[in-house]
Parts: sequence; structure tokens; C-alpha cells
Amino acid sequence: MHEVRFLIGDIVVTSQQLSNEDIAYILTRNENDVRKSAWKAAEQMVAIYAQRANISAGPIQVYNGQKFNQWKELADRLKQEYLHPNGAGYVLSDISAGAMANPDALGDTVLGGGDWHTILTRTGTGGGTLP
Repeated sequence: MHEVRFLIGDIVVTSQQLSNEDIAYILTRNENDVRKSAWKAAEQMVAIYAQRANISAGPIQVYNGQKFNQWKELADRLKQEYLHPNGAGYVLSDISAGAMANPDALGDTVLGGGDWHTILTRTGTGGGTLP
């Protein structure tokens, strides 16, 4: 349960968006797969914020549309990370042996998803490097 909360950023005890029961249910429905459950929990938050309007009362303004967008972006990222655990649908073996033998043909290639990126770059010596 705590892993799901961590992945969706719902870790502040005094303002948790989903109840423990909600997360337990999501985990059960997804065979206790933490990553899939985090994706589904974020989708649940998208559904919740889709129903809320922006509110303005004097100097107080609540922009639920922004929260909707934040949850939507998180849900989309978690979905991609779940469906493509090696990154944005690429794995190192997808790069042909010919391209690896000739780094100039490879150019700058970004592999990864979410906040994690592995970047293959050309160096001035013509050899490839992994930062």
C-alpha cells in the first residue's frame, strides 16, 4: 500500500487523496501489482478531479483543472512505465549492431520514460558513451 502511495505522491498523512481501503481495493483488483495499481490509482484521481469545477470566492481560488491535468500526466506516465518498463518502448537491443559500430549513424538517441532517461550521445572521438 505504501509503495502505491509513494508512486502517486499521496504520502502526506493529513491530506491523503485516496483512503487505505481504496488502495487496498485497487491492489486486489490488480493482483497486488504495485506499478499497475499506482497507474490505476492515478486514473481514479483523474476521474475524481474530472468532476470538480474551478472555484473562486473572493481572494480564494481553487483550480481543480490544474489538479486534473497533474493527475492525468501522472496517470499517463505511470501507464507508459507499466506498459514499457524498459523506457519509451525501446530497449538497447533495438539499436542495430550497425548503428552501434558507427556511432555517427546513431546520433543522439534518448531512451527512457518518465523522469528516467538514458542518453546515448556521440563523443568527439567517434565512440559512443553512456552517461
